[in-house]
Amino acid sequence: MQQMIDAYHNELLLACVTADTAQRKPMHNVTAGLTPETLEHAEAHGLSPLLYELTTAQQLAVGEDGMRVLRGLALRHKRHARTRADVLARILRALAGEGIEALVLKGAALAHTVYARPELRPMGDIDLLTRKRDLEQAREILLGIGFSATTASSDFLFRHHHLPALVLQADGELVVVELHHDALSGDVRESITLDNLREDPRTFSMGAVTARTLGHVDCLHHLCRHGFGPSEYVSLIHVADVLRYANKYAERIDWQRIREELPFIVNTIRCLGYVTALPQPLQDIVSAPPDIRIPGVGQAIKPLSKVLAPPRQFKAAFRELFMPSAWWMHVYYNIAPENSLLRCRLLDHPAQVLRWIMRRYQTFFLSKLSAQR
Repeated sequence: MQQMIDAYHNELLLACVTADTAQRKPMHNVTAGLTPETLEHAEAHGLSPLLYELTTAQQLAVGEDGMRVLRGLALRHKRHARTRADVLARILRALAGEGIEALVLKGAALAHTVYARPELRPMGDIDLLTRKRDLEQAREILLGIGFSATTASSDFLFRHHHLPALVLQADGELVVVELHHDALSGDVRESITLDNLREDPRTFSMGAVTARTLGHVDCLHHLCRHGFGPSEYVSLIHVADVLRYANKYAERIDWQRIREELPFIVNTIRCLGYVTALPQPLQDIVSAPPDIRIPGVGQAIKPLSKVLAPPRQFKAAFRELFMPSAWWMHVYYNIAPENSLLRCRLLDHPAQVLRWIMRRYQTFFLSKLSAQR
């Protein structure tokens, strides 16, 4: 994991996070070449296409061998993006034909609304939000157009916020789709469903198909919660999603409502200022974070499945669970970087860990009970 965290110190990768190439000032005296480690980090953090765009637009002297590899990665992502867009259009037409409402979430929407071109936003799967009562019908529709189930929905985790993944081979690519009834995991005390949206959904075009996604407040809510939960490391593409989205739509976002109802969004953006300098419009809105050292930038608490997986070592597991990085705690618990974490470390975080553990045991037993019926 530490190798992936090292990406947070790579000037080329950080240059990809906030600004499109056309907006970025020329980079001079670049010291980071396209080493195998940089290429590995770029791909792991979802930045390969953005890095290729940056290096070619600015004609950076980063080495021919590395550029050849990076060009290959960018072309592969371009092919993937085209295939995913075609499949997503088929899905949306099929669902709409049966009267099922669905919103496109995360990367599949951001690729067409925030980034200059869809191939600049790689993703692992396509996430769709629909109503709980429509989940099984939506699943059957996808199976009817060629998707395959990875596991029976009745065998999946009890009351999970999405169904098991569905997969389709298209143009030699594996397309993965998750159908959600809640955009947020049960690990947080909030939800985003089609019945509790704070704003009307927004529309966007994918060629001849019109799709819908979350409104600005709901989208930032989703991005800030989804991107900074328990994980092996915080992906830089998730940082880019938040900062690029907030910067692009800064004048259209209801910041007053966010401060009143979802203040953690403002705090998350401020804490991302320790990853890379915030664009000036965002500094004017949320204020830059104080110039103090916050340890552990880019590090998150590991998922429980990783921490508690055998062979378990008590000291290591205790440290992973109860001593996560200060930066992550400021983000996750909505604690301003200038404020103390003492209460959170002693009370709030241990209570949250206990809640996570109890929820998983409850889910496990209820899933077993449900499968036996």
